[in-house]
Formats: sequence, structure tokens, C-alpha cells
Amino acid sequence: MIVGLWPPSELMHEYRPTWSQSNSSPGCPVVQLCFPEYQYEIEFPVIIQSESELENSNEIQVSSFHSLCSNAKQSINEAKSAIFMQILNPELSFKSVDGCLMAYSAASSSVHLSKQQELACYLPCPPAIAIEVLWNLRYSICDVPDAMIAFVISCLVSWPQATRQNLKSYTDKWCWQKLLKEIYSLLAVTPVPYPGLILRLLSSDVADQGIRHWATRALSLLSSDNLLLYLPQIIEAVNHDLYLDYSGLVSLLLYRAAFSMRFANSLYWYLYPMLHHPQPLSEWKLQRFRFIQAALYWNANSRLHAMWKRQEEMINHLSVTATKVKQARPNASVRENILYTHLKRFMSELSKSYHDISSSSSHIETTDKNISMLRSNSWADDQLISDFSKLDSEWSRNKSADNILSEYQLSQYDLGLRMPYNPGLITHRLDITACSYFTSFTCPLRLVFHALDAGTEPFMVMFKVGDDLRLDSLICQLTFLMDRIWLDAGLDLRMIHFRILPTEEQKGFIELVSECSTLRQIQQQGGGLTGPFKEGVITKWLQSQNITELDYKRALDNFLRSLAGCCVATYILGVGDRHNDNIMIRYSGHVFHVDFSKVFGNSQTFAGIKRDRVPFVLTQDMLHVLNTYSKDVTNLPYGVNNSSGFGYTPGHGSSHSQQGVQIFIDRCCEAYNLLRHRSYQLISLLELSLSMNIPGLNRDCIRFVLRALRLELNDQEASQYFTELVRKTLHSKSSSLNFFVHGLAQVKQASHGGGVSGTNTNASDNNSPPIINNQFDNHWNTDNNINNNNNKRVNNNNSNISGKLVNDSKTRSPPTISNSLSNYTGTGQIFSFNPKRFTNDSDGTIDAIVVETAVKKKTDDKHSDYYFPMNVWRENCRVPTRVYRRVSDLEELETRLQERFPNSAVTKTVSHIMNALNSISISSTRSQDHVQSLTDSLLSDDDIVSKSAIVYTFFHSVLFDERFTAEDMPSQGLTTSTSSSLINCWSSSSPLQDYLPEKSKEYTTPLLIPSLSSSSLSSFHLFHNNSDDLLKSTYKVDHLPAVHIQLYLSENSRRLDVLIKHARCLYIPGSNEPPDVYVKVYLLSGRRRKTTKHKTNIVRRSSFPSFNITFSYDLIPNDIQCGFIEVSAWHSVHIGENIPFGQIYIQLKSIRPGHVYSNWYILCSDPACLS
Repeated sequence: MIVGLWPPSELMHEYRPTWSQSNSSPGCPVVQLCFPEYQYEIEFPVIIQSESELENSNEIQVSSFHSLCSNAKQSINEAKSAIFMQILNPELSFKSVDGCLMAYSAASSSVHLSKQQELACYLPCPPAIAIEVLWNLRYSICDVPDAMIAFVISCLVSWPQATRQNLKSYTDKWCWQKLLKEIYSLLAVTPVPYPGLILRLLSSDVADQGIRHWATRALSLLSSDNLLLYLPQIIEAVNHDLYLDYSGLVSLLLYRAAFSMRFANSLYWYLYPMLHHPQPLSEWKLQRFRFIQAALYWNANSRLHAMWKRQEEMINHLSVTATKVKQARPNASVRENILYTHLKRFMSELSKSYHDISSSSSHIETTDKNISMLRSNSWADDQLISDFSKLDSEWSRNKSADNILSEYQLSQYDLGLRMPYNPGLITHRLDITACSYFTSFTCPLRLVFHALDAGTEPFMVMFKVGDDLRLDSLICQLTFLMDRIWLDAGLDLRMIHFRILPTEEQKGFIELVSECSTLRQIQQQGGGLTGPFKEGVITKWLQSQNITELDYKRALDNFLRSLAGCCVATYILGVGDRHNDNIMIRYSGHVFHVDFSKVFGNSQTFAGIKRDRVPFVLTQDMLHVLNTYSKDVTNLPYGVNNSSGFGYTPGHGSSHSQQGVQIFIDRCCEAYNLLRHRSYQLISLLELSLSMNIPGLNRDCIRFVLRALRLELNDQEASQYFTELVRKTLHSKSSSLNFFVHGLAQVKQASHGGGVSGTNTNASDNNSPPIINNQFDNHWNTDNNINNNNNKRVNNNNSNISGKLVNDSKTRSPPTISNSLSNYTGTGQIFSFNPKRFTNDSDGTIDAIVVETAVKKKTDDKHSDYYFPMNVWRENCRVPTRVYRRVSDLEELETRLQERFPNSAVTKTVSHIMNALNSISISSTRSQDHVQSLTDSLLSDDDIVSKSAIVYTFFHSVLFDERFTAEDMPSQGLTTSTSSSLINCWSSSSPLQDYLPEKSKEYTTPLLIPSLSSSSLSSFHLFHNNSDDLLKSTYKVDHLPAVHIQLYLSENSRRLDVLIKHARCLYIPGSNEPPDVYVKVYLLSGRRRKTTKHKTNIVRRSSFPSFNITFSYDLIPNDIQCGFIEVSAWHSVHIGENIPFGQIYIQLKSIRPGHVYSNWYILCSDPACLS
């Protein structure tokens, strides 16, 4: 055969998008292809492609997986585990094979049991047993996606025995056709599995085109946005297709790119770094990627061509800029000059085309309007109209020259620059004064772009040269997919995600998250260098950033949920190098991690010492937030001295509750088990990523993830395992010590003039305020906030990276004059007690302010001071807003007025009143009169002062105002209905019910047997059942001693699992010390009592312990009819008898087989009930 060749791949975009046909043009090079010839005929199996043929090819009757017995279900689960783990974890695979054989044999009849034992001796290798089990139960696994995928990939390698039984009378070809028909028929009735499992059928070990076609069709059912989540692995799966021209994956990618600009842009930038890598891939891989890129470019219109060209030009400019900044002398002024010089050049080229076309369009519209106006007026002479007509024709020629807008129907959005990592972000201007660089080793650039839409906040991105970002991008993808798994199951952990896009070798973009701060910043602000060892710094920071009760409770809830997600995700992925500059907290309470250079167990070391010594980061200040969640969100009673379930004592007289920690543990265990259920999807993605040549990713990384998932455990054992990890982490001080050492290292680096990683060391002139530099990791920055005031560059030590100026000083003392300008200009903080600013338009006009006599109030830090209650009346509002201000707050107001309005008469009046106020007693009536005169002067005829942001921010209600108002409600005679109508939510319990999770209402189930407790405990009973018709209870038992128990009785009623989860409100009589708690469980059914005893571990110093320990009992019919479960809680004493807290009895016959019961059971504390 003679075929003509096409030109080289660099010019392929000028030709057809497919090259399967021979080039017939004259002058093209030709080659002669010779194929081998055989004396016999070669037959290939017929692949059924149409749905009608597929349905009629083999009539099968499938059954539901849930209709199988428990042993059959277990055998299927063990079989799929043995197949998936055959290469990654052989030890677990062999163990699963043994469990599969035992479970399947138990589910079989006696006749089938003997056959199965003979079959086991005949099979050549252990995994074949799993194949036989799946083959025999193949009609019941169609609704189990992971089991069906395991069945398909295993049958293609090792045929089931049933297809070999007629091997002597039939040919191999017949057996292969029969097997394929059976697989095709099963796939036809199988629901679409998860995308990660679908990609398993597109890996290199699945070569059958019919199965790959089914997997491609399954992927085509996903939307373009969902398909983007798996785009890197889909592109890699293209390399495993036999033929590129007939590849369904390529057709799917090009089809979606033709109808989605976002999809086309993502596909282009995933292919771009592969084609521009200095260490090229294999030649056939490189050729395939060139074909796909050429086809994408051919199908794209001129808009996409222009967009990609502008994006490539931007990357080239930024690469040169970042390289020059990195290679410059480590001097701040030198690097700044290089940075601004290159950015100005880039800015001019960025805005040139946009402003040219915009000005041309503006001129055309103006000229047309003027000529029309002249022609409509009678006073215009012919000469004037002629002159304007010539001008009109000239502009028409210019307009035809710039006719690209009308010719291609482009809008102004096609003129801007779309960001490669998110084409929805369009910009036309770079804020050069706000751009900077990070003083880390690679000196990445921090770029601030203004969006094309007017009124939209600027967005920021980091451009980095010198680090390979492919591994970071993979971790971000896996974290996002984990969050999707949780959301699909109804678990919202409110995770924060950001994009990382590698563009070329060791180059790429990192999206920056706004309105957040590093954990080191928060700890240093609350305690200096020793901040990592102090409790409450995060809690106080969240209070300062959320000035209303509703926002604060939302932040606590966000913190608990996102912290649980981060702990689970970082543990499974083995994220290391977790110092406090790599942990971020948003103002809204969301926690997220950055810098994923050390993952899959690759821990950071210092002088040969392993720095990451805990499974995940969970420190005492984080635990303090969880305890505060218990008090402020779950509304538990105050005045109770208790401690957490892990040996953490909040302090003498603390009112913290442990319920927040228990909720945190429950969310962690739920998230952990959900990922274990979908573990094969994550493993498939990682396996397909092995061939992407990502540095640091190998098969050992996948084995690390498997070890972290602990697939050999059931859900209850996995919950117990993760609870022990939480307890181990909280008992360790290594994280706090690591934070402290890291802070010392950064201070030392800053003292040597090297700046602090994360910000640029700016050279300021003599008139500028001093510049404070803070450190961040080499991937992230949240501390540079720049305000251009009087053409002077001002850096403030804050954490808002959205381009807004925010002063992070949270002390109540008045700020100094040196940073006064940064406190009333821009959009940042004005007063130390209010991190935000408010105006007349946002709050409403103030009509009057009524001041009351000063009262003494105690804040959260137990500090007492005198406050002046003020009722602020606003227009069209019947109820005033109540605020509380101290004399120091009034002095801060005076300072702000002097800085902003130095020549105003109001400022002079306020200064005179403050001088008189400081000379008298605060508690006197005269002080109230002086403060009233001060507020009246602020609302005088000077509208510039009375309607300024300083006045409205000062009288805006903050968090402590709402709390003080709630305390004074009884004395003020306010009812619940009255308080609910107050501005800014004086009592936030009502609106919170719509937002926060439903308050725990797990009441004890009603009685079956009369109570044996004393008369003082007549509100609840000792014996309980689990009848579904009696679950509604009216007992107020939220604050009584109780144990959270989960019961499960197997479907055949032969096994009972008792899960002891948590306990609450356990106190030692006559002592303020937290107890050492353990729980005992007995089965009372006529057996010897000691033979059924089970006991949990002792949780030290905890009134609200968490256990998550499961005990199992093998039952007989007599146990179900007359048996009870006795559960009792005890305080362990070193010398003497242990102290009981109470006990409870649960009837076994009230438990329905196959159902899970999870309730809080109230303990009877009568000593006569305990034995």
C-alpha cells in the first residue's frame, strides 16, 4: 500500500482536523506500507454497538444487591477489594480473598459448598476466587458500580471457570465471544457509575473497544463543568486508546470544546504545558497531543485564537518579569524597580488594544450624533455640513479599518484579557501600585487585576517561576473531589478551594483567596512569639472580625465544619510541612491549607528531625474554638466547670462545653467513612495519574493513601480509629512547638534584612509610615494590603488580600497619629473595636442618640470596665439600636475627628467635652450629661461630620453590644418578641434557627417498664425501648447525664453491635475536678454476668468524653426475647472504689433487625439501681 504523508505537525492547524486519509496532493512524500500475509483466515469477535442489538443479544434477569443475604454482600465486597488491591496491597488482597471464600461458602448451600471447595483447589491463584464469586453473583451486582467495574476488569484478564468448562468441545473463539456478550449485556443494564470508576475502564489494561466505548458514553452523560473535574485524567486516558482517529474520548473532548468556551480554554491549557515541556514525552504521546491541539485550534473561532494569543503573551511577559526579579540582587529597591518597570511595559501592551478600539468606537458615535444634530437644525449652512460630512467619511474609513467588532460580532468583553485558570475573570488593567513579590526563594509575583465590569472588586493571582506546580494542582483536584463526595452524601463541610494552573515547566498561576489571614499572623497578634502556646487567640480573632452575633456564630460553625474537612483530607493525602504559615483562616471562619509540596507522607525535616509528628494539625487554640462553639452555638447552660474529652481543661470556672468537640469528631468520622466508601474512585484517579510524569507521584503514594483509608476496617472500627487519631493529636504539643520554632526562624530572617517570606520589603520614603513585613509560605500570601494615598505606597500589617486596606490592630487603645491616614481613607478599618466601616447609605440616617448612665460590664476576658449605654434612633425604625461605648472609645473617636476634620467646629467641641469628661468620675450623672452633649454635637448642622463614615461606624452595633444588650434585656423590660425586632438582631436565636444546624434533640425514648429511680428523677426512666411509634418526647433532658449509644442488630438477629459514642454532663459529686470516665456494657439474658462484660478505655479529665468504641455480641433466640443491654458510666479512682454516674437498660426485642438506632440515653444516678 502506498500512502501520501501530511506536512509536519507544526503546520497541521492549517489543514484538516483529521489525518486518517492519505494525502493525495501532488508533490507530497509517499511511503509504501507492507503488511504480513497469513495462509489462514483471521477472525475477530463481533462487537455489538447498537442498543437494540445489545438488549436483544442476551436476555438476562438481574436482581438487586440489597436482596442478597449479608454473607453474599460481604463476599462481593471482599471480592472487589481483592481485585482492586491485587497490585497495590497484596497482603490486603490475600486477606480479602480468604474473607470472600468464607463469606461465599457460608452463603451457599451444602451441595454448592462442596463444589466451591473443589473449585478453590483447582484455581491457580487466589484472586481467581474473587473472580468466580463475582461471576456467580454477576446478576446481583449491576447496582453496585465498584463491584461491576472489578468484575469487568478481572474477567478480561482471567476468564471465569464457567467459560472454560466446554473448552474441549468448543474453540477459544467461541468462549471469548460468549464472555464478551455476557459482559456487554451486564453493562447495558448497569447504572452509570461514578466518574472515577469509569476512568478505571479507560486505563491501559482495558483494551476491549466495546468496554471503552461504554465508558466513554458514560462520561458523555456528565455536564461540561463536571467533566472538567476529571480533565487531566481523561486527557491521559487518550494515550491508552488504540486508534486516535476512532477515539471516542477525543471526539467527546472536541465536541464539548466546540460548545463551551470554558471547556475549550481548560483543554488548551492542559495540553499546552505537555507540548512545551523541556523534557518531552514519548514521541507517540507528543504526536497525539499535537493532533488534539491542532484539532482544537481548527475548530475554534477567531475569538478563542485571539484569547489564547493574549494569554500566551501575558505568560511570556510575566515569566520574564519573575525571572528578572528572582535574578536581581536581594535588595528591595532594586527588585521593586525591576518589577515596576516590567509591569508598566506589560500594562501598556495590555490596555493598548482595548483603549484604541474603545476610543475609536466613542469617536464614531460622537461624530454620527453631531452630524445628525447639524442636519436637523436650520441654522447650519451647507459648508458646515459638508465639512462634517468629510469628517464622517474619514471616520467611516477608520471604522471599516477597525471593523473587527462588527464583522465577528465581538463585544467589549472580547477585548479584555481572560485569565487562563478561569476565563470568567476578564481584566483590562493591572493595578501596578498594588502588585508586589514574595521574598521567598523563588520570588513569586503577586498580581492585582481590575475586572472589566465596573464595580467589581479586584482579583489577585500569584505567578510563580521555579517550582513544578503539577503536584499541587493534583492535590487541589483531589481535595475538591473529596468535597464533592461529601456534598453528594449531604455533608457540607464548607471547604475553601482555589485553582492552580501549571503553564510550562516550573511556571504557573495560583489563585489567591481574599479576606483571610495566616494562623501565624493570628497567633502573633494575640500572643506574640508565644502565641502558639496560648489558648483563645483564634476565638478572639474571630470575634473581632465578626461584629454581629449572627456572623460570629456562623463563623464558629464554618470553623468547625471546615476544620473537620481539612483534618480528614490532609490525613488521607499525607500533607506535610504544616507550619502556621501554611494554614489560613478566612474572616468568615473557614479554614483551609496551602502549599502542598510535601504530600503522601513526605514530611518536612529540620536538622534530621521530623517536624510533622502528628497525623494532622489540631491545636489547643483550635480546640478552644470548638469549646466556644458549644457555649455560643448549641446554647448550653453556663456556669458549669467541665473539660473536653481529650484531657484539655479550659481553666478554673470555665463554662465551656464539650459538645462542640463531639460534633467535630462525628463530622470527622462521617467524612472519613464517606471517603472510604468511595475509595476506589480516588485510587483510580491516582493510578491514571501515574503515567503523567508528575514529580513525587509514584505507586508508593497510592499505597500510602490506601493505608490511611484503612479499608480492612468496618465503619464503626474506622470511627474508633479516627477518634484515637484526634485524641493523639490533642495530647501532642509538637504542632505548637513547630509553630514556635517556625516563628523564631522568620523573625531571625527578617532581622537580617531578608524580609519575611510572603511580602515584599518595600523601600519607603521618609514621609511614609514604617513598613511591617510578615512571612508566608512560598506558595501563598494574604498579608500585603496596599493603599495608594497621595501617591505614597503604604503597607499595613493585615490579612485582607482583596485589595482593601484593613488595620488588624484589635486593641482598645486609640491608634497613633502615624497610621492615621490609613484608618479613615479607602475602605478599611477606622476603629480598633470595629474591623469594618459603615456609612449613612448602609445603616440609615441617625435621628437621635440617647445616652444612659455608665454601667460596669465584664468582657469575655474577665476584664471589667464602665460603658455608656446609648440608644441610637434611625429614620423609619421604631426600635433603637443599643450600643455600649467606653471613655477610651470616645477618645479614639476624638482622635479620628481631629485627623479627618481638624478645622471643624464639631471637632473643637468634642475636644472640649472630652477634657471636661476626663476630669470627673465616670459613674456620676455629670459624665452622662457630658457624653449626651458630645453625641448631640456630632449630630449638629455640620452634615459633613454628622454623616461621615467615622460617626456611623462608631455607632454601629458590634458583637459585644449585642451580648450586653441581651444581658440587660430583663432589666430593660424587653420581651422576646420585642428583641427580635431590634436592628442588628439583639437576640439572635430566632434567625439562627434557619441557618445553623438543627439543635440536638435526641431525647431518651419513652418507657416500657416503670422507673426504678428515685422520685427526684421521675422526669425520665431507667428502662428504654426503641419503638418507632414512641420517638417523640417532651422531656427536657439536654443537660442531664447521658450516654450516646448506637445499636445495630443484624438481619438474621444473630449479632448485636453496641457503639459507645459520647457521654455528657458527667460530674463528680462534691468536686470541681473533671472525672476519668469509662463505660461498661453487659448483656443480661441469663448468661453469667462477667462473661458478657465489655469496658471502654479511660478518658482522663473529661466530663464530656468521646469513645467511638464498638462491642459485639453473638446472640441466640433467647437473648432477643428476654435480654437487656446494661450500660453504665464510671469515674475511675486510683485508690478505693470507682464512682458510678448512672446506668441504663435497653430491651433487645425493641430493636428491629437491620436498622440502626442512635440516641442519647439518660443515666439513672440512684445508687440503689447500681450493682
